[in-house]
Amino acid sequence: MRLSKILSIVSLAIICAFLVIAIPAAPVQALVGTIFVSDTIGPAGALLTISGTGFTSDKAYTVSFGTTAVLTGTISSTGALSTASFVVPSKPRGTYNITVTTTGPDTSNAATFTITPTITLSTSSGLVGDQFYVSGNGFSSSSTITIYFDSASVGTAYTDANGIFVSAVATVPETTRGSHMVRGYDTGYSPSLTYTVNPRITVSPTNAAVGAQVTISGSGFSASSPVTFFIDDVSVSGGATTSASGSFSSPLTVPAVAGGSHTLKAQDTGGASATVAFSVSQTMSIAPQTGPAGISVRVTGKGFGASKSITITYKNQTVQTNPSPVTTDTGGNFSATFTAPAGSAGSFAVVATDGTLSGSATFVMTASGTIGATKGAVGTSITLSGGGFSAGAAVIIRYDNVQIAVATADVNGALSTSFAAPPSKSGDHTVTASDGINTVTFTFNVVSSASLDQTSGYVGSDITISGTGFADNKAITIKYDDTQVATATTNAQGGFSVTFKAPASKGGNHVITATDGTNTVTNSFTMDSSPPPVPALLLPANDTKGDALARFTWSAVTDPSGVTYTLQVATDATFANIILERKDLTTPTYQLTEVQRLKSVSKNEPYYWRVKATDGAFNESDWTKPQPFFVGFVLATWGLYTIFGFIGLLIGVLGFWLGRRTSYHWDW
Repeated sequence: MRLSKILSIVSLAIICAFLVIAIPAAPVQALVGTIFVSDTIGPAGALLTISGTGFTSDKAYTVSFGTTAVLTGTISSTGALSTASFVVPSKPRGTYNITVTTTGPDTSNAATFTITPTITLSTSSGLVGDQFYVSGNGFSSSSTITIYFDSASVGTAYTDANGIFVSAVATVPETTRGSHMVRGYDTGYSPSLTYTVNPRITVSPTNAAVGAQVTISGSGFSASSPVTFFIDDVSVSGGATTSASGSFSSPLTVPAVAGGSHTLKAQDTGGASATVAFSVSQTMSIAPQTGPAGISVRVTGKGFGASKSITITYKNQTVQTNPSPVTTDTGGNFSATFTAPAGSAGSFAVVATDGTLSGSATFVMTASGTIGATKGAVGTSITLSGGGFSAGAAVIIRYDNVQIAVATADVNGALSTSFAAPPSKSGDHTVTASDGINTVTFTFNVVSSASLDQTSGYVGSDITISGTGFADNKAITIKYDDTQVATATTNAQGGFSVTFKAPASKGGNHVITATDGTNTVTNSFTMDSSPPPVPALLLPANDTKGDALARFTWSAVTDPSGVTYTLQVATDATFANIILERKDLTTPTYQLTEVQRLKSVSKNEPYYWRVKATDGAFNESDWTKPQPFFVGFVLATWGLYTIFGFIGLLIGVLGFWLGRRTSYHWDW
């Protein structure tokens, strides 16, 4: 029942609707209004005002921008479109009609408006290298847009169907400080916007020590301008000159400033400046970095607190310094020395601190030592003292890699021992002391040496000369004064020994030389200088008659160097007139020869003779006391025969004469 009633109502409504449609309305007169727009060109988003007249009163109206409705309202009772405003919708660049329609339905004339491109920036100032965002509208639809910074392309964008792009990325190029133009371009440029570039600097590294070199780079400064550097508003040495694009890069040596944070500034001649945070780290160095106990170590610090007291420790123990106390200057610098204390070898920390800032370095304590003699002959006593060895360690002493001694280091790593230089050839030899970890090395120079088994003697004495420290396997020449008396050959250690007899030579000092041609050693030998005894004269006896062919005889004397004799015969006791002298007689007798026959002399005018002895060292005894003798007349056998012959001849001649004379008388 209820359902049928509802269906009846619906059917009635449908019939009424058809009746309304089917009945024609009374015709209405359509009007053409006149509109006025405040501007004819501009970007999307611009605010326009519109007004109009000549419309059907009290009718609703719609303002269209192209095909887009942008404003609605009601025509006044006088048929006017009162002044109203609307925003230019986002559309691609181009010219669009603005029209009005009413429910009259009225129309209007078509006003035109040309959309031009426009851009917006995310920021209007920045630094070289900064990124900023560019948005635009009113450009050609679905087009590539190039973004220009002055004349440099710095980014691209792509518009949508309405000629819009949003947040395209652009980068500030390298350029000078001040105002620059940013524009977008599709088929033409958009109006420009101003972008202000400010200067900036960077430093690399941002933390450095005094004396280190950092690089300061700047951009956005005035073109071709000198730039001055400042640290905490105090100018420092160095600087730069900008390029035509206002950039620079320059090294800077960190000056002596206290450690910690500082402000680094660069300023051009136009007054443009930029700052950057910079920190100075403290540094500490030592010299030398390695050495033995007792060495002076210099500690140098930079970048510490200004005018601060410095404490220096070694192996965690405060050390005495020079100067004392140590205080930094106003730039945070200091320098001091300390003596490396005794101790075992190893690496140990040297630390300097001002209570806030600290610096450290490693000092390597090395084994060290000295030898009491660096040069000498084989057998020289060498005392070796050392330190810096391992505490309590056995330290092996080697001479040319041959172990010759062992010493034990004390609790401080110190030792002292002595040894004799072993047989070795001349020249440098290596002495080492090592505990297996720490080693010290010395050089000992062996010099040649030679000695005699006796330093004095007689002619013919056996002399043995022994040498060490000569060249190895070399011929040795032995000379007595300038006379070679022996040769020998050294062994592998440069040693030799040879015996020779002392040659005949004067009593006194003589030089015995041993040489291998390079090394020469001399020794002194004293030849006996004692004269032999004075002989005793035997025959002819004192003041007696001797033979004209006398035999002189005297007592024999002896001497270790051997003896020869000298005999002299003179006609006076002073031996001013020597008539006979014989030297180097080896027996205590001499027989006159026929040639040496003595003339007969009276006892009142005798001959005198004397003898002295000379040993092999040319030492002479005194002369014997002159002893007189005389020689009587003694005719030799041949003389007698001569006399007898002469007498016979005289007798014969006399007989012949007498015979002739007798015969004459007879004849007569």
